[in-house]
Amino acid sequence: MSTKKDRVWDSRNRNAHKLAKMGDGNEEKAMSLILRTIRYALADAHEFERENTSERYCNSRAHEHKAELLDRRRANLEREWNEYGLTMVNYGPYPTINDLLSGTQDVIHLAYFD
Repeated sequence: MSTKKDRVWDSRNRNAHKLAKMGDGNEEKAMSLILRTIRYALADAHEFERENTSERYCNSRAHEHKAELLDRRRANLEREWNEYGLTMVNYGPYPTINDLLSGTQDVIHLAYFD
């Protein structure tokens, strides 16, 4: 019997295989991109929550610095997504990576709960 964690990792492996076929065929590189995207999405969601729960924090230098780092991180990821013809779209708290060529087809649903 598989656990929820097993299903999540199986889904990530299948998505890495699918993503690798869209690019250079390197599944390790594709899995790395998926995991870095998930970590970015978690950090961005965490920062969004901190910003919306504390007026002192949202006006602080620490927030400005963290927001700048997240923007740079997203820009780096976007360059890599463009290599595969992908973009990240947020629907509520659940981001997906969409294939730019087919429009609305969800290529990877980022299940980032472990």
